[in-house]
Amino acid sequence: MLNPRRWWALAAGLPPAAATAARDSASGAIAIGSPELTRSARAAFVTGMDLTLWVCGGIAVLSIVLALVFLPRRTRGAVAPAEKVATIGA
Repeated sequence: MLNPRRWWALAAGLPPAAATAARDSASGAIAIGSPELTRSARAAFVTGMDLTLWVCGGIAVLSIVLALVFLPRRTRGAVAPAEKVATIGA
């Protein structure tokens, strides 16, 4: 498998417009049609997506822990007092 960072080097040997397209997005690199550049761009995309999902999962777990620690607990049988509602013209 190619190193995901290698696709920058692969894009360097292309004409300027194609190299810019390859550097701007993974789909631009795939559209060029080079099999090696396509594999490298896909690997870079998947690596970035993998890292993003792990970070989001960690944030979700941290959020659950913080909610369990800091949100108030409800006790059984406790009912919130009814609020008096003011009516206009009564």
